Amino acid sequence: MLKKRLACACGTLGVRLVAPGDNHGTIRCQATAAGFNRIKDNALQQQAYCLEISKDGNIIIRSPGMQGMQHGVITLCQLLEATAAGAQLNPAVIQDSPVFCVRGIQIDLARDFPPP
Repeated sequence: MLKKRLACACGTLGVRLVAPGDNHGTIRCQATAAGFNRIKDNALQQQAYCLEISKDGNIIIRSPGMQGMQHGVITLCQLLEATAAGAQLNPAVIQDSPVFCVRGIQIDLARDFPPP
């Protein structure tokens, strides 16, 4: 499912996924615990990720667990979709880790009514 969404986001932007041996414009996912040792709770550590976008267009998503990798890919897809809509994708480093084991939102329908 994630691979399909990433391919769709790249297609919307007009770029293609390339082989890992290419030197420009590659997207790599790397499973590693290095850099995530500051998070003591293993469940929270598994959801952490680091997304790096370099000047030359290379993108690396690092995470110690599959859940974190999923969150990193979803963030990348949102950035690519925003770029396709006219936003500019600049070099950046995004480090994300949850505070609680369950990521989610609560919509208070009594105070903020969602648009139709």
